[in-house]
Amino acid sequence: SQPVETKAAISVNDEDDHDYDVPEEIKEVLDEILQALRDKNREVQYSAAKGIGRLTSRLSKNFADQVIESIMELFSLWESDMTWHGGCLALVELARHGLLLPQRLSSVLPFMEQAMLYDELGGNFSVGSAVRDAACYLCWALARSYDPSLLQPFVHQLAKALVITTVLFVAQYEEYRPHLIQHLVDRKVIHWDTVIRQLTSQALHQMTFLDPESMKLILSTQILPRCTNPELYLRHGSILASGKVISALCQIPNPLVKIENSGKGQGSCYFFRECLSLCPLGHFVLTNTSQPELLEADLIRSVLHAVAKQSTEQIRRTRDPTIPHIEQLEELRSIIPPPPLDISTEKECFDLWMKVMRLDTYRKAVITGLVSSIGSLTESL
Repeated sequence: SQPVETKAAISVNDEDDHDYDVPEEIKEVLDEILQALRDKNREVQYSAAKGIGRLTSRLSKNFADQVIESIMELFSLWESDMTWHGGCLALVELARHGLLLPQRLSSVLPFMEQAMLYDELGGNFSVGSAVRDAACYLCWALARSYDPSLLQPFVHQLAKALVITTVLFVAQYEEYRPHLIQHLVDRKVIHWDTVIRQLTSQALHQMTFLDPESMKLILSTQILPRCTNPELYLRHGSILASGKVISALCQIPNPLVKIENSGKGQGSCYFFRECLSLCPLGHFVLTNTSQPELLEADLIRSVLHAVAKQSTEQIRRTRDPTIPHIEQLEELRSIIPPPPLDISTEKECFDLWMKVMRLDTYRKAVITGLVSSIGSLTESL
């Protein structure tokens, strides 16, 4: 909270560098160091990050900005957790040297927030703790290097990610985890503040990877039944939490082998109607659940209409579903070939759905998707 002298742009060469040529040898060295940020050895990454900080502090502003651009390219969904870790360390060194210019903060911080919440499935376990640690280290470096007024616009956004990261750290210890989960379910899922309910659902999503069996039980016995509660806060929070927990379970091997039903399953049916017909998760649950009594005809109809609509809004791969209550099933089978089904191009996909449009049940949904596609920026679509 105390104002500090900002170091931003202090070390960067301030001279007019329009005619400044960086020697090819320096560019080659920088390329090697940037590649070292992807190394699986953390010591190599630390050394590479420090090297980038020292070299960049001796370069012109324009070239230093190019280095930052190259580092930001490391934060891709296709990159490994170690690459994200190396990218965070490099940004730390740039911040410590005052090389992350204030105008760069707005483009860097979204990646930083993603890194603080980084959690991917590697085999049968979760990876990402090193990335989260490095992202928190970057938070510290920014707070030390910049005047609070520069960080003020981003404090709320970063604080939310930091809170979730802290909760996850505590939840890694088994002696604390059940009490923390129960507190979130009992008190925070139903909180009056919408932001708290959203943060709670995200936290429960992450905790599902730590203890899927317990979360399945809590989902079916405590969260899903509350999805029909007349209290708005409770109903909304329970639907949010249900969606996040089921989304996490879908990423774990055999996640929905059995979810115990509570009462007559009304909460589960309500949640499916509200959420699953609007997202790809719905297909997973409908084809893998062991509770056929939840798959009512009205639910299946709404889901299939959503599939018809979304399939003409964007290209997607589909599988032959084994789901009850499908209207005009034989007509659909005569139109849609069995898998493997290739609809990777607009023409293949739309030719198929033009045939489906002949069926009364699905005509309106397909037309709605087509109307949406008219406004696409892609000319072929």
